[in-house]
Amino acid sequence: MNNKQQTINDKRTCPITGLPVFADKQWENVEFSENFHVSFERIGRQIFHTIPMGNYSEYKSDKYFEIRKQAVDFYFPNNQKYIELRDFGKTIRIPSKFERTKHTENMIKQKGLCLAYAGYNAPFKIRSVYKLGKLLYKHPYPIEVFNEYHTAIHWLIENNSDKNSNTFNINSLISKPDWEYINKEEDIYMKYSIIEDQLIYSVFKGKVTDKTISMALTILKNILKADLFSSSSYIRVADYGKVKHISLKNRKMYTTGLKILHRKYRIKVQKTLVIGLKKPMQIIFSFYAYFLNQKFYFFKSFDKAFNSLNNSQELIKKTDSSDEIKITRRQISDVIDKVGSIAWDDSIRKRDTSTYKTHPLKDIFTSLELVKTDIDSLLDEKSEKELALLQARNEAFEANSAKSDFLANMSHEIRTPMNGVIGMTSILLNTNLTDEQKEFVEIIKSSGDSLLTIINDILDFSKIEAGKMDIETINFNLKSVVDDLVNSIKFQANKKKLEFLYKIEPVVPLLLKGDPGRVKQVLINLCSNAIKFTNKGEVFLNIELVEDAEVFTKIKFSIKDTGIGITKDQQFKLFNPFIQADGSTTRKYGGTGLGLTISKKIVELMDGEIGVESQEGIGSIFWFTIIIDKQTEFENKKKTLKQHNIIKTYNLKKSKILVIDDNETNCKILDEFLNNDEFKTDSILKSTDAITTLKNAILKKDPFQLALIDYMMPELDGEMLGKQIKNDPELKNIKLIMMTSYGKRGDAKKYLDIGFDGYIPKPINQETLLALIRTILSKKDKQTIKNKKIITRHTINEMKNNRGSILLAEDNLINQKVEQRMLMQLGYKVDIANNGEEALKMSNNAVYDIILMDCQMPKMDGFEATRAIREQKDNTMKNIPIIAVTANAMEEDRKKCISAGMDDFISKPVNSTNLAKILEKWIQKS
Repeated sequence: MNNKQQTINDKRTCPITGLPVFADKQWENVEFSENFHVSFERIGRQIFHTIPMGNYSEYKSDKYFEIRKQAVDFYFPNNQKYIELRDFGKTIRIPSKFERTKHTENMIKQKGLCLAYAGYNAPFKIRSVYKLGKLLYKHPYPIEVFNEYHTAIHWLIENNSDKNSNTFNINSLISKPDWEYINKEEDIYMKYSIIEDQLIYSVFKGKVTDKTISMALTILKNILKADLFSSSSYIRVADYGKVKHISLKNRKMYTTGLKILHRKYRIKVQKTLVIGLKKPMQIIFSFYAYFLNQKFYFFKSFDKAFNSLNNSQELIKKTDSSDEIKITRRQISDVIDKVGSIAWDDSIRKRDTSTYKTHPLKDIFTSLELVKTDIDSLLDEKSEKELALLQARNEAFEANSAKSDFLANMSHEIRTPMNGVIGMTSILLNTNLTDEQKEFVEIIKSSGDSLLTIINDILDFSKIEAGKMDIETINFNLKSVVDDLVNSIKFQANKKKLEFLYKIEPVVPLLLKGDPGRVKQVLINLCSNAIKFTNKGEVFLNIELVEDAEVFTKIKFSIKDTGIGITKDQQFKLFNPFIQADGSTTRKYGGTGLGLTISKKIVELMDGEIGVESQEGIGSIFWFTIIIDKQTEFENKKKTLKQHNIIKTYNLKKSKILVIDDNETNCKILDEFLNNDEFKTDSILKSTDAITTLKNAILKKDPFQLALIDYMMPELDGEMLGKQIKNDPELKNIKLIMMTSYGKRGDAKKYLDIGFDGYIPKPINQETLLALIRTILSKKDKQTIKNKKIITRHTINEMKNNRGSILLAEDNLINQKVEQRMLMQLGYKVDIANNGEEALKMSNNAVYDIILMDCQMPKMDGFEATRAIREQKDNTMKNIPIIAVTANAMEEDRKKCISAGMDDFISKPVNSTNLAKILEKWIQKS
């Protein structure tokens, strides 16, 4: 006997059963309040006897169950199951409705251990409460309340754990000839069996075809038709260990067939245990579990499945929302029939309370009043429809959570091979190809990009359904976003011979703080749709200011087309998922029909609105607004040329980079991207080898300066590995970049907090990756944690496009194109004025770092335009550097330019190297 048992008094015995009574002194008269105490003891091996004493209205459920758990653990160690017996004979009054509800919820949570419950010495009002509770709540164990002790204990013993065990005996397996199918020629074998009228065990071997599925559903129909189960639900155990393949079509066929059979025979599956399924198919099955409204568990062998089914608390999980109230009006009528009519007139009853207080049946009135209050509350606050909605909401929440996990895995599984397709085609395009080969590769790349767009749409829509779509907040330049949009959309317009035009009103703030990726996503969706549904004419994007405040701005984007137009009736359907204007439109123009739904959600997350104005046969205007923060003056001042010059201050010659990715194809692509005069790379496929590899390089005095880490890897994912590296004193100074195929809004901040220096999504763009690495390796490590920022593709784009803003005044169309291309390649943003008069107006309406001024132009030449700019008193641009670009290259021409107010001089034809030097000189001064 252990020390705990030695302290237990075992001299008493139960007068009815003769079982010994064990009562420890520490559990006698436990005080919960001054007027309420409880004693806890054990009868025999399995009965937990609780004896409340005193004023029950002072009962507090949460405190009671906290102490009660300690008593249970004392009398029934190691999660031993028990049955509870409660004595109400030493109590007065009853707990409040709130505490009664809390008590029931806490008891329901005990369903894994508590097997049955009985109360005795209960007055009529308490018995009424428990009878009502049985109707309102679905308890996971038998429950009853009696007048006397001997009735209660006999009822408990009859409902003990041996009768209510959840264990299964494989020896009770039964089968019938029509539950088996064998076809050796087609290599098919299947057999179904039933275990203890609660479980179906099935074995599949060989090929799974349409015929196999039809036969399996026929067998299952025979089993369900025989009505051999003891309840309205059963457990499935399916052995798929020797199944060769299950196609998507076959899975859908089986899923649909199961749902029809369950509905027809009014039975459901509690849970499904699957044996022998490999990891990819486990993910697929878990996804289909959502549509089957059940839970899947996966095991390697038959023995492990049955052992877990019999012993694991994990498999006694909620298969129903058993802690929710479920009640219908018919059940309420049943309660009224049991306890009597309660349709009294409250005003009449309240007139003579003295009779009520002294009436011999006052206990009945009290209990009836209690029942009436509970039922009124249910009718007023939780009608049958509201409860159904609540249940649906909870089920949807659980399903969305499961879908989110599925999406995380499927995003990785889909985007990783897509990275290989797109990455390898990019590399192939940079090799020596014939014209025909280059055309083929470009078609592959274009198709890959289109497929990636569809995948992104589906994943974004799934995020919306799961409530997982978030908005990032980072600094960006709106002009850069629009430039990227134009570069990606212009090919679609050119292919259809459409004009694609855009205009940003001069008063629109460009330096913003928000989510540039999401803004661009909405613009691409709307502009692509406009081009898709326009056969001739133009598509025009206009960006205008709606409202401007000190720290935020409201901007409106309008996309006008001359396309097919949309009727009023069709306009109401547009922002619903999977719907376009009509069926014929969908077939003709293609698309998922998700773009507008996703755009609507993104716009709403940015506190904006989206809408459409259209006339059939004339065209449409799709518009949206966003409310977005502006960058502060301090942030704007920091955006100088130092952002790109800093790269030159660091010697990048042969920096050493380690690539850590479990996907071999991606490692090859990154090696191809990075192996050049600047870098040397090494790669490993196992994240668990990373620390050793990095430390060995230090020992060999050839350390890595940077590590590229994939996020989703087995055993040790990218986030965990990053933390290990940053927590190691030897490795903490290594720069880290996170690569991910399942990026989420807010990830940039999370990875920055861990210690990552950069973040890039897959599929990876070579140019962006190289710029990202160069920028990170060029950074000096003098930043504090407070002012440190993570480098992303948006940072790179902003740095490229923030080198300077230039106004090019040039009347010759060919010269415009040549000089504009040179300037853009050097990293400058360019606006074009066709003559001196336009240059003067544009310098008044926008801020530029430099003006490149051709000298000979119509309407107003460069000399006149320069003088006019210098002479305007209120013009903030009057001191801007103006550089003459002229075909006149004599010294007197230079002097003429300087005397007109120009700052420097460059002759035509313009050389890119000379242009870069002179711009570098003057943009720093500006």
